[in-house]
Amino acid sequence: MAALVLGLARPTPATLAASLGLLVPGLALRLWAFTHLGGRGRTRDPGPPIDRVSSGPYRWVGHPIYLGNASMALAMLVAAGLSALAGLGYGLFVVGFYAVLAMREQLQITGLKTAPAQAVPWAQAASWERSTWATTALYYGLLLLQL
Repeated sequence: MAALVLGLARPTPATLAASLGLLVPGLALRLWAFTHLGGRGRTRDPGPPIDRVSSGPYRWVGHPIYLGNASMALAMLVAAGLSALAGLGYGLFVVGFYAVLAMREQLQITGLKTAPAQAVPWAQAASWERSTWATTALYYGLLLLQL
């Protein structure tokens, strides 16, 4: 999907700057969520959840990582400066994709006991996010080359 967006991209300094209003909060929300979810959210082969996290951002949002992901994806869309039609199509895809994931996960965690708060250090959570930050930097770097 990113390759398609990059192929259609027509970024401008204004679209890149405007996208930061969605990108930075999305990255920050993911990091905060991982400090409360811990390493169980960073696995390639997740098993069914055994408890429900209710500390940190999970107090207010059921799926803060998905919300952060959607915010970042929409930021990347804004940064690319796509046409209104392409932007609308991609935006609907992103929102729909994360809505389906959240609904599926909500069914898995309904009725589970609440996990005790076990925040991990910010530095540890940040180390788990290196690939997210590197991929984001690569995407923005490729957009900058198109200016």
